[in-house]
Amino acid sequence: MQVEKRALDLLNSIKKGEKPEQGNEPLQTFGEALHFLDSNNLATGITVERSEEEKNIKGYSIEDDFSITVSGFEFLEKNKPDRE
Repeated sequence: MQVEKRALDLLNSIKKGEKPEQGNEPLQTFGEALHFLDSNNLATGITVERSEEEKNIKGYSIEDDFSITVSGFEFLEKNKPDRE
């Protein structure tokens, strides 16, 4: 569930036109959130590289023309806070 929450935060950043940044966050945590976006077709231009065992994140890339998909907008709408 934490991966989904972090992915939702990243998706909101992408919606604002901001490129996701790892900052001080561990690569594994950040990479899992990016992988969630990529594997669920919520955003384009994101690639996550895993180790051969498929457990550890080795790296990631975010293209300059990254974007949110229709599915990504639907995911944001579905998970919108009720306080609006």
